[in-house]
Amino acid sequence: MHPHRDDRSLLAVAMGDGRFLIALTGIALALSGGFAILQSLASCFHRTAMRSGWIRRH
Repeated sequence: MHPHRDDRSLLAVAMGDGRFLIALTGIALALSGGFAILQSLASCFHRTAMRSGWIRRH
């Protein structure tokens, strides 16, 4: 009756051939790496500002 019936599960359809998951993993790694770089730069700038007197402790 149904010539184009698709009996795949929802998980199989969502995963497909795996390209989406690989792309999602790459995006997550790029974002986390960018966040780590941002944190290290912020720490570096804060230490420089403290040493030079731009920021004073209360």
